[in-house]
Amino acid sequence: KALIIECWPSVLRERGETPVAIFRDLEDRGFTLSVIDDAAKTVKTMNAEDAVSFCESHQVANILCTR
Repeated sequence: KALIIECWPSVLRERGETPVAIFRDLEDRGFTLSVIDDAAKTVKTMNAEDAVSFCESHQVANILCTR
């Protein structure tokens, strides 16, 4: 199974969500998180904290979640 999630940490926080908690929950459910870096044309596996940090530094990014 795979999901691609467009992550906007600031928007999630505005709606009362905690971005890291969302992605930790996915990790706890057996998903591996990978950031899709369109500018570098790479996909890099990261933990929840690093993935959210990447999204914050780019305002928005896509996260590939795979099992």
